Amino acid sequence: MKKILLLAVICASTVVFAEDEKPNFEARKAKALEMVAKRQANLDTLKSCVTAAEDKDALKACREANKEANKSMRKGKRKEKK
Repeated sequence: MKKILLLAVICASTVVFAEDEKPNFEARKAKALEMVAKRQANLDTLKSCVTAAEDKDALKACREANKEANKSMRKGKRKEKK
């Protein structure tokens, strides 16, 4: 009998805990989608830059611009965590 009661309590607390995490999950999911969209925008910009590049220096400038865009995106992500 004690085992059944203990199992029922554990199951009930697990369900309550899972329901509490749902809003947190939705917020993390929304944030993940936002970051994917930002990365995709950076990649689209890089692709158009590389496509338009005429020489080695232009290609290098594309890579450097993409590197800076990614760096600023990471800095923004770190600031949001704090």
